[in-house]
Amino acid sequence: MEAMEERIMEAMKALRAKVSGVEVIMERLDKIDLKLEKQGERLDRVQPKVDLSMESLGQVQQEQGEVTRVIKGEAAPPPLVTSPRDVAQFREGASTSYHPMTQKNTKFVWSEAANKAFLELK
Repeated sequence: MEAMEERIMEAMKALRAKVSGVEVIMERLDKIDLKLEKQGERLDRVQPKVDLSMESLGQVQQEQGEVTRVIKGEAAPPPLVTSPRDVAQFREGASTSYHPMTQKNTKFVWSEAANKAFLELK
């Protein structure tokens, strides 16, 4: 009977050692879990920045593609003028947008600087 009690006691000691080993493993896993949670929080903060960067990169690539097409002459041609109304609208837009003197309700003033420039060109 005594031998059996000794074997039971040895088995209990071995079991306690294994349980304490499992506890150590559990503590390490808890620490790793905390680290992963912190990294996950950091990744959540970084993700919008990455998304914005990727969106910006996409816009830059589109613009570069447009520039390349223009340089190669593959750009879409301007719309054709097909009616007298289109011609009138173009003429009106072109005349009012390029120089202030061509805009309506502007007073013409001939200044000394304008006179000097005129004489230099003459």
